[in-house]
Amino acid sequence: MNPDIRGFHIHVYFNKATAEEQVASDLRDKAKNDWGDAAVGRFHRDPVGPHLTGSFLVWVNPDQRDFALDWTTDNRNGLRAMMHKVTDDDHHDHTEAVTWYGDLGPDIIDISIFEP
Repeated sequence: MNPDIRGFHIHVYFNKATAEEQVASDLRDKAKNDWGDAAVGRFHRDPVGPHLTGSFLVWVNPDQRDFALDWTTDNRNGLRAMMHKVTDDDHHDHTEAVTWYGDLGPDIIDISIFEP
């Protein structure tokens, strides 16, 4: 594993006040069970940072990458998600070193905040 990679983030996206919100809440509970409480971030119903819709985060250790890819594929239940590297280059991590799941659309992430 590249020593510059500190880990990976899985971001799961949902639209609040829709059926997606409950699916996301259930998935977050599953993530806490599968990954542990410390690995799962807060449940954001509103935009936060570059994320333009509701979301939550799962922190993945570098040696768990393959499990994380499979976990996201198998458990996202139709929700949109992304997984990206965590390095010192946020722009690259969110544009080139990323795996997307589902229909992205323009309402998911604003990467302009990472522009140099």
